[in-house]
Amino acid sequence: MKAWERIPVRLRLSLAHAIWMGLLFFAIGVGLYRLVEDNFLESIDNALLGSAKGMREARFSFPRKQLNPIFNSLLHRRLTAPPLIEDLLGQRIIKPYAQIIDLSGKISERSEGNISLPVTTEAISYATKGMETFETFSVDGMLFREVILPIIEHGKFTGELIVVATALDDTIKSLKGLKWILWTALPAGLLASILFGYLLTAKSLKPVRDLSQAAAKLGVDQLGTKLPVPLAYDELYELANTFNGMLIRLEDAFKRLRLFSSNVSHELRTPIAVLRAEAELALRKKRTPEEYEAALHNIVKETNSMTYIVEDLLLFSKAQSGKIEVSWEDISFDTFFNEILDSLKLQIEEKSITVNRKNLGITCLCGSATYLHIAFRNILQNAIKHSPSHASIEIEAYNKDGSSQINIIDHGEGIPKENLPYIFDPFYRVDSDRNRKNGGTGIGLSLTDALIKLHGGTIYVASAMGSHTVFSVTLPTCPSPSRHY
Repeated sequence: MKAWERIPVRLRLSLAHAIWMGLLFFAIGVGLYRLVEDNFLESIDNALLGSAKGMREARFSFPRKQLNPIFNSLLHRRLTAPPLIEDLLGQRIIKPYAQIIDLSGKISERSEGNISLPVTTEAISYATKGMETFETFSVDGMLFREVILPIIEHGKFTGELIVVATALDDTIKSLKGLKWILWTALPAGLLASILFGYLLTAKSLKPVRDLSQAAAKLGVDQLGTKLPVPLAYDELYELANTFNGMLIRLEDAFKRLRLFSSNVSHELRTPIAVLRAEAELALRKKRTPEEYEAALHNIVKETNSMTYIVEDLLLFSKAQSGKIEVSWEDISFDTFFNEILDSLKLQIEEKSITVNRKNLGITCLCGSATYLHIAFRNILQNAIKHSPSHASIEIEAYNKDGSSQINIIDHGEGIPKENLPYIFDPFYRVDSDRNRKNGGTGIGLSLTDALIKLHGGTIYVASAMGSHTVFSVTLPTCPSPSRHY
């Protein structure tokens, strides 16, 4: 099997076609030969039986002394092969020999030619039942075909048999001629079929070769180029479209990667620049202890900012690649959200925001409390950040189709429709000037999306400008405790 797999596809298809056509031609040749052979024998048997029956009728219709002329005239009748055989091999004349013999072996009448026609015991057995018998025998290396017909008088076997035979030499020659034709024509047809199959296979695989050549020319900066699509709607058409779809996804992935790299550089450049500026400013001249302390505070603040970015990036990368193992546990729903809201208490009180919870039947969540805490804290922190003072935030929870559905709704400025597809991209901010006045690392929602998917869930966002924004999270109710990611 491995040797077969090493053969090129075009040659493999050609070999398979050749094997199939060889078997087909062999079957056709054998079938045609058998058909002609059977047709020959049937025509000979019919001719012999017709002569024998004519002799039997003449025996009872004419006086004994007139039998010889009638007997000879019947035997010298020119019997030819059927039209099918004549068309293939030319006309063949069947020359019969005949005799009338009793059960003791005495021959009462015989045709011209000194040929003894044998009668077997089996033929005699059938004759006693009034049945004719066809047999093949050999005399001096020559094959003969004969029919043994019982003479019946008044419904009883008279004990005499009419035996009519003919040599099969011409038949054998005709069959040999047919065999020569088949051995010549069929291999030639097979070779032509193999050549045609090879050319057809090469022509059929040309679109695949074109696709390969076009794909080989593509570079990272040419992923937007589309591969040629065949005109016929077939497997190659689907393959080309699949490749083009993959190229679109790759192009999008590369764009996101470039944007991600740019954003990482941007996010880290600011704190690094602040660190350098603070250090250079502190070293420019002698400072008081208070000034050095203030500079160190700023350095620690920016260092913490960089630490948060790096830690979030590492967690985001692990979550996306599935290298985090989730320790599944039952999490009390009310306790879980109480802890999250307590951690955000200062931000909530600073804006005098009211958080309303509406729980319709969810008592617990299943998953890692640590990772789910990070995910929902990021969503609530985002809702607080974009809500005006004295606004309200709703947390709705209910069971939906065997899953836990949790909606977090804020009534802030909303998200423009054109920005919604990118809201979970790393470092993506709706504000175009990318200012950092609202804080955060810009990776919170991306990390949330990765952690929710890590638990086998989904997250969806809907928004109306100037009205509200809804983050809908769906989590499996009871995942398997042994499930790992």
